[in-house]
Amino acid sequence: MNELLLSTDLEWPLIVPAVMILGYLMYAWWENATRTPEADEASRLPIYNSTMLWLWGLTAACVAGWLISGRTLAQLGLTATEPAWRGWIAWGLVGVGSAYLAYSVIAPVLSARLRQQIRSQYSALDIEFMRPRTNAEHRRFKILSMTAGITEEIIFRAFLIAIFALYMPVAAAAVLAVVLFGCGHFYQGFAGVVRTSMIGGLLTAVYLTGGSLWPAIILHILMDLAAGAQFQILDAFEDDDVVADGVGA
Repeated sequence: MNELLLSTDLEWPLIVPAVMILGYLMYAWWENATRTPEADEASRLPIYNSTMLWLWGLTAACVAGWLISGRTLAQLGLTATEPAWRGWIAWGLVGVGSAYLAYSVIAPVLSARLRQQIRSQYSALDIEFMRPRTNAEHRRFKILSMTAGITEEIIFRAFLIAIFALYMPVAAAAVLAVVLFGCGHFYQGFAGVVRTSMIGGLLTAVYLTGGSLWPAIILHILMDLAAGAQFQILDAFEDDDVVADGVGA
């Protein structure tokens, strides 16, 4: 286990970014609560841009506070997986997850019925204001996906788990970080928070198993890119008719 989790010091360089993260979550909640549907079409690119700025800013604060406190990037999880057998398990989970994500992108191209199911799943989430539509939005969404995969893993997996673990068992710290990760996606509605929390739990298991953040970062990026690819597929087949039960593509 990462030795940082055994530390009992919580200096101000670590408190500041932790408070910033909580402040951002509250600000994002307020911003979403005051959002008007009429502004959705014109606001997607600015939303992507501001989200990326916030995430990179918070990540920079976390990393700076971490280094100022005398810790290393390796202690933040930016190191090779160890021990070896646990690393193989972590990368194995990434491999299985990657195969499933590949299927989730390829299968909808071949099946109209599956596209209808995916539309129904996304319609249960309040994500229309974030869902890319134009070519420019799809390109920017790919950059946002890579940004989120890197920054959210550093913020919610490595940094917050380590901070919380100074006051509670690692398992409890991991659960609390997962809850905050899920709450950070409240704009998707309750179903989105539950879904994101489950994803956060999987990414946390990958991180803690391998002792490295890299497998979780890779898997997170692939998840978001797969979602973006599904959006593009649904747009390409937006004239799908409702498919009867038992009928394939």
